[in-house]
Amino acid sequence: MKTKIIRLLIASLIIIALVGSFSAEGQLYGKDAIAKGNIDYCIGKGKLDRLYQSIMSDSEYPAWMIEQEVLDKGYLLDHVEDFKAAGKISQDYVAPGTSSTTTTAAPAEPVTPEPFAVVDCEPYSGWAIKDVNIRSGASTKYDKVGGLSTNEEVTVTGVASTGWLRITTKAGTEAYVSNNFITTENPNEVETTVEETTVEETTIEEAETVVEETTAEEITSVEETEAETETETLTEETVVEEPAESGFNAVPIVIGVIVIIVALGSIMIGISYHRRNKK
Repeated sequence: MKTKIIRLLIASLIIIALVGSFSAEGQLYGKDAIAKGNIDYCIGKGKLDRLYQSIMSDSEYPAWMIEQEVLDKGYLLDHVEDFKAAGKISQDYVAPGTSSTTTTAAPAEPVTPEPFAVVDCEPYSGWAIKDVNIRSGASTKYDKVGGLSTNEEVTVTGVASTGWLRITTKAGTEAYVSNNFITTENPNEVETTVEETTVEETTIEEAETVVEETTAEEITSVEETEAETETETLTEETVVEEPAESGFNAVPIVIGVIVIIVALGSIMIGISYHRRNKK
């Protein structure tokens, strides 16, 4: 009976674990969670243009997430064909409120680019902060005419009413690019500054090492000189403390004479005493 109860308990735990794992399938982890968080942030802040640029330039957004979390909820529907052309979503995706009578995607209707004005500016240098497309007009609705590589230098010649920049590439192509992807800080100069600083620090360290070695040599020389001086002083003191030698010492002779006199006196007294006793 107890064995059956134990088996039932084990089976129940296994079933509960399986149900928990199935219910956790809807949770997102890792890159998917980050992508979902970015989508929610951009939609919540109304930054749809930023979301579009992020999706087009980043491969971290899975197709199902773009379809379900963006397009199915009614956002960026005018960019469905752009997403399909870039391979960001499936070719047979149908946006909400539209219908497809055939199994193949209908050809995209030509999109009329929005007009824009450009204000000329004093030409200045800019650098691409990442790989980005450049277009014939100042929005994503214009055709692509090329692309920029990370840290590629361009010349900015004007600012469009859409916020995009009119640029001229090194090859002489005039095009437009989003201002979010251009910086005026030259990354090459930053690297050069770091290298020069490293060289200067190395030179300072070498100079400090030379000074330390010179100081060590001077200290050693001073210590050797002091040791020699101390040796000479000790030698002089030793010479002074040694007693002077004498050519003649009379003390042992005097003591010997006294001992002889005492011995002779004792003998004489003894002889005198012996004679008296015989009489």
